[in-house]
Amino acid sequence: MVTSFNINEFVDDFKNCCNKVQKKSFNRDETITSYIRNRNQFCILISGNADLVRYDLNGNKTIIEHFTNNDVFR
Repeated sequence: MVTSFNINEFVDDFKNCCNKVQKKSFNRDETITSYIRNRNQFCILISGNADLVRYDLNGNKTIIEHFTNNDVFR
């Protein structure tokens, strides 16, 4: 079974039934979100790429996960 799915239509429809939906754009190397233990949100990456990055106490950077178009994360 083939189902077409338009992410922009989904976001617009969801925005109509939930008043807390936000659609944002980010520049390269800009932080999308930071860690909060009990975050009550989810994010959909509509286009582009993003990395989940961890910095240790010495400032070393580790890429934990890579996200691309239509990936969902918290």
